[in-house]
Amino acid sequence: MTLWPEAKSVIMLAMNYGPENDPLDLLERRDRAAISVYARNRDYHDLVKKRLKQVARWLAETSGAEVKVFVDTAP
Repeated sequence: MTLWPEAKSVIMLAMNYGPENDPLDLLERRDRAAISVYARNRDYHDLVKKRLKQVARWLAETSGAEVKVFVDTAP
């Protein structure tokens, strides 16, 4: 399986992008609609990609490596 033909290395990172407060607490409130967590917050693709681009910029500047950033939607 080829991720990217020119790739020599892959760095995989994980990030907790969940909300600070437990969203299950809101389910007990009958005066509020039950809206899925992903629909109430910013798109995690944008959050994770922003952080990955910071890491990629640092990696490129310190090592001279070419970098590509993907967040579970590519290649």
